[in-house]
Amino acid sequence: SRELLPMNTAAHLRTVEALKLFDKRVHSCPDRKPVDWESQVKPCLPWLSPVVRAMVQVQFLAGMRPGEICTMRRCEVEATGDVWLYTPTQHKGTWRGAGLVKAIGPRAQVIMAPWLMASEPDGYVFPPAKRRNAAEYYEENGYGQAVRRACKMAGVEMFSPYQLRHAAGHA
Repeated sequence: SRELLPMNTAAHLRTVEALKLFDKRVHSCPDRKPVDWESQVKPCLPWLSPVVRAMVQVQFLAGMRPGEICTMRRCEVEATGDVWLYTPTQHKGTWRGAGLVKAIGPRAQVIMAPWLMASEPDGYVFPPAKRRNAAEYYEENGYGQAVRRACKMAGVEMFSPYQLRHAAGHA
């Protein structure tokens, strides 16, 4: 419509065959498997700091993405009623205008309540330990590193925080 290409270019592009991937170096990533609570997560809990332990437990119970649990702010949590609602202002689908609401059930509420009440009204629910030049919230990489370190200390098969999301509903 802006006349940047000749008029027949679109017709020519419709005739191009789809590329076939014959390159053996290109591979598809395997699907992420859910983590097993009893054999993998539970043995790691003693090796996690209190804040990361709470994050792991709430993420597992609520089926959140790691980024959602890391950046959860108190003002985004409606902590009334039998089921709390977490509505993040920024999330994976924000750019598409999609909304997101995560339900936080009674088991997760018990774990999360002390952290929620201790945070500032606009503050992060699970802040990292106060360190020099530390971010205001746990970054996903740091969260994942803490989980992997706990796996190693507990002597269990490594898992990533994203696998906790895939295990939701299996608890």
